Amino acid sequence: MKRGVALEDVLDAFSMEEDVSTQTLERYLRVYPQYVEALSDLFHELNLVRFEAEATSDAEVKAAFQDFETDAVGDRGQDEESLFSKDSIKRAAKNLGVSRAFLAGFRDRLVIAATVPPRILKQLAKALGQSEKTLETYLRGEASIGTAVAFKSDGQPRPPDQISFEAYLKSFPDEADQLARLMDSDGRD
Repeated sequence: MKRGVALEDVLDAFSMEEDVSTQTLERYLRVYPQYVEALSDLFHELNLVRFEAEATSDAEVKAAFQDFETDAVGDRGQDEESLFSKDSIKRAAKNLGVSRAFLAGFRDRLVIAATVPPRILKQLAKALGQSEKTLETYLRGEASIGTAVAFKSDGQPRPPDQISFEAYLKSFPDEADQLARLMDSDGRD
């Protein structure tokens, strides 16, 4: 029997065991009899979680995740759904000569729409295969966070504050020259 080990340390060690079986519980109870009740409670809790996880089918997980994504995306129209799809961002980045990370800020509505120069807005809409009005309407929405970020968050995730186009551009110094060229062009290829 080990008396000098704290309950929390024993419970941590037990919960980290690869095999949380009755044999493991019995071994811990022999070594730490003073923690019988706490170890038994933890054993049952860990097994309950494991059994619940095994009982959940793949279909239930997929349905729950789809519901989560729907809630995270909100009630945007179909045009807005496809506006910043993975493929459209990739194509637009190539056509504009900017990085996908740069375009992701527009997807996440980090840039205040009214501060985007009209020529950039026009070029971006064209590269995305959308009308300027559709893009502008989308950008005027609230800033959002990606589903993966929201899913990984420990607390209530909040979208970042929106910033001006000029401030956003400072985050991407490598894009400045290309964007200056886009501003100088008239949008025709």
